[in-house]
Amino acid sequence: IHVHLQSQPNERLRIGARIDNERSAQASVDFIQEHPFGIDNRAFLRVMGGGRNFTSVIGLEAFRIFTSFWSDAISGYWDARDIYTYRRSTNKRGDRFEFERSGEQSVERYGLRAELGRQLERKGKFYVQFRLEEQRIFDKNASNRVDFQPLGAIKIAARFDTQDRNELPSEGRILDMNLESTILNAPNALNFSKVELKYKATLSVGSSAFSPTVHFGFGDGTMPVSEQFSLGGEDMFYGKREDEERGRQIALTSLEYRFKSPVSLFFDTYLSTRYDMGAVWENFSTIKFSGLKHGLGLALQLDTPLGIAKVSVGRSIYFITNPDGAVRGPILGYFSIGTKL
Repeated sequence: IHVHLQSQPNERLRIGARIDNERSAQASVDFIQEHPFGIDNRAFLRVMGGGRNFTSVIGLEAFRIFTSFWSDAISGYWDARDIYTYRRSTNKRGDRFEFERSGEQSVERYGLRAELGRQLERKGKFYVQFRLEEQRIFDKNASNRVDFQPLGAIKIAARFDTQDRNELPSEGRILDMNLESTILNAPNALNFSKVELKYKATLSVGSSAFSPTVHFGFGDGTMPVSEQFSLGGEDMFYGKREDEERGRQIALTSLEYRFKSPVSLFFDTYLSTRYDMGAVWENFSTIKFSGLKHGLGLALQLDTPLGIAKVSVGRSIYFITNPDGAVRGPILGYFSIGTKL
């Protein structure tokens, strides 16, 4: 038996880009060093951002600790993200509504994350994550910026992913579950607890694919805006902009139908429609399922070498009583091309 070995380079460079209607142009660069210092770990540096967000992360991770199925990772990070705020307006007849942009906030945070995890069979992972950071949120138009506040939290989470591909899967499931609570008792420290569950399944029949999704999240009354759940956006809720509504409780369910067209527009072409139903609430006591919103949209997607190119339109409505009827939002258009950053 003749064995020929060829050593692979230990350094890697990954470049990503995305353009969409929410955050314009974004780019990411990853510098990766395999086996630093001669040990079986990975060191990495990631820089990502655009005009309204910027993230930098440097860290060290091990996919296996010695010969066990346990893994660990530690990283330091800086993250800044701008969030538009919206206010709701209704016409005089009460049959139309719209969320108008009312301002813009910035969320800034920096700190350390440490993670200890274990592989569950081939497609699952259980992990415990510790987060120690300083964060603040402020109005971009304000003359003075608020001080950073400390936050220390522990998250217990599990993830199962059996999808055959990340984008436009033809089969598989994703299940994300996590419970997070703060553990820092400093006088000005942020405190909250929340639990979250996400599930998505994809089943294909010929050229058709069906994808039901559910997303539930519940937080306590102390959860700050920077940690709250968001509702809206092309991939989450048709008829709403990204971060259009925020709250401490979220309930969302969606059903998507996707069809691979026999006619390709230079690349594999897909047509899809999705129905969304959900809402966010400020507090647990204000949850009312009569306040659920409904969204419906259509999308054209191209599987390009640069990532998925997507153009879609959608509208949101909700129903009222006394008098009975439907209140309709505006028809919104979306577009995006590139990888999700």
